[in-house]
Amino acid sequence: MQTAANAGLIVAMVGLAVGGCETPPGGSAQSGPAAASASPEQSALPIPVVRARQFVAAILPLGTVPYDGFTLPIIRPDGRAVATQTGYGPSWPTVLAEPDAVVPRGSAISIYDLNWANGEASHRFTINEPAILGRSCDQRGFLIESPRSDGSRWIGYVAWETGAIQWLVADDHVNAFAALGPEGQLAWSRRAQDAEHFDLVIRTAENEWTIAAEGDDWLMPTFSGVGHGLFIMRLNRGELAATFMRAADPESSRRSLGHLTLMTSATRRDAYQSLASRAGGSGLPSRLADHLVFFHPASLRMAIWQPTTTRAGASILLAEHSTAGTVTSDGLALITDAHSLIVQSVVNPSDRRRIVPGIQIPHLIASKRWPIVLAGPTGGVIDLTALRLLSSDELDDR
Repeated sequence: MQTAANAGLIVAMVGLAVGGCETPPGGSAQSGPAAASASPEQSALPIPVVRARQFVAAILPLGTVPYDGFTLPIIRPDGRAVATQTGYGPSWPTVLAEPDAVVPRGSAISIYDLNWANGEASHRFTINEPAILGRSCDQRGFLIESPRSDGSRWIGYVAWETGAIQWLVADDHVNAFAALGPEGQLAWSRRAQDAEHFDLVIRTAENEWTIAAEGDDWLMPTFSGVGHGLFIMRLNRGELAATFMRAADPESSRRSLGHLTLMTSATRRDAYQSLASRAGGSGLPSRLADHLVFFHPASLRMAIWQPTTTRAGASILLAEHSTAGTVTSDGLALITDAHSLIVQSVVNPSDRRRIVPGIQIPHLIASKRWPIVLAGPTGGVIDLTALRLLSSDELDDR
């Protein structure tokens, strides 16, 4: 490895399939829970076929933040701040919003600024509210969930700049697993305190509606980043399936466009773990066709599902023992196992290379120059590192 001109910048030569130019992970970062900035479905592209070529991986240390040893941090879409949960990790009943969930009084949520010039993370403030970190964010804020002493659970939106909390859902139901969409949508799972199963609730700027549970659970909603595309983990008598719909309005959301069975003896924990590595996902608009990157609970590795393509009937399995990952707009899978970060061609799974040692959970951000931030958990801290892949031509220009 060699040190580049930039302080802290490390460049390593490796070979893999990559596209010919650097492309941002999506459109402009969304400005708030009611803002519209997603690309329309008709402009989305399939995951492209890429050619094998020589490239360099450049990394830039961004600092270290504490965490609770369980909850993954959320990274602001512009990469300039991170929200992390510290103290005692939540119990599984609290994570899964089960009846014996407890108010998380032994944990805290803190915001750290990331200084890209000196590679340091500095504490800005800690939220004075018993809550657990949510699953997504946008440029203005991030989600939290607050189990209340009366048995209910609220969903809040915390401003990055001030730490002020806006309660988006505050009622006597158990509201959980919320996610923001690229057009300011909000989707979450909801049940009455005495109910066994979770409904799905979808809110847009114009409407809010519910898809009721019928002996099943609607869990872990995740927006695709393309218009109104929405993925949900559906658990029905032990069968766990990924489901895809267009959540533009009540009528379209009830017409499922895709269904992929993942496991036949699953629990809610399996549904949670299938998307746990997306806990820092920012809901950035995507230029690629609808796709879900998830941990396959039966194959025990990361996988990709593209429900609107000819591959809709099956998932693409990635490297064995991989536990977290994402797909870049160049058609590359960035995945991690217990040993290192792996770059893998989606269309040629045998074409892969290890590029950064250690567990490295990749997050896409809205930056052309540094489109990826890696979160590397080590003990009670997380090391944050920016990453970009450069072509040989770009290296020569340096």
